Amino acid sequence: YFENQVHRMDYPAYRAKGWQIGSGPVESACKRVVGQRLKCAGMRRGDWTGSYLCGPLHGELYGKTLGILGYGRIGRETARRALAFGMEVRACSGTPKAGDLIGRVDGVEALHAMLQAADFLVIAAPLTEQTRGLIDAAAFAVMKPSAVVVNVSRGAIIDERALYDALRSRRIAGAVIDV
Repeated sequence: YFENQVHRMDYPAYRAKGWQIGSGPVESACKRVVGQRLKCAGMRRGDWTGSYLCGPLHGELYGKTLGILGYGRIGRETARRALAFGMEVRACSGTPKAGDLIGRVDGVEALHAMLQAADFLVIAAPLTEQTRGLIDAAAFAVMKPSAVVVNVSRGAIIDERALYDALRSRRIAGAVIDV
């Protein structure tokens, strides 16, 4: 679908905004991003063709804060990629320590402070008795209304009812669940 939308791209307008559009992977990525945005705009007008692509747009990652719950292999790799996008990265783990990529990794007692600052939260912690239901109504209550939760760990770390209520009341902006 995206390749079919290339003719709708306004290259002169993008260049006027200072966007660099080149060949190869950069152009391909740009086509995909712009194509997805066009698709979402169509869906908001009622054209739901390919609706699996649509969701709220959360803006640029650059300058945003990523909170990571669980700083094992997956948490560190997530931090590495987020830093490449110019994000500020904070992490909480059951084993606080000096961070290898980020300044430090706080203990779980600092979770709510991290949640208050986070634009995005990635959950990469193992499911234990300490982490079961850790992201509960109180955790959602301190998060930004624009925050997005991404769970790549175990579902039971998030209190499912609290997540539903936070999404339904627009207490947070979104959730991605891949458990």
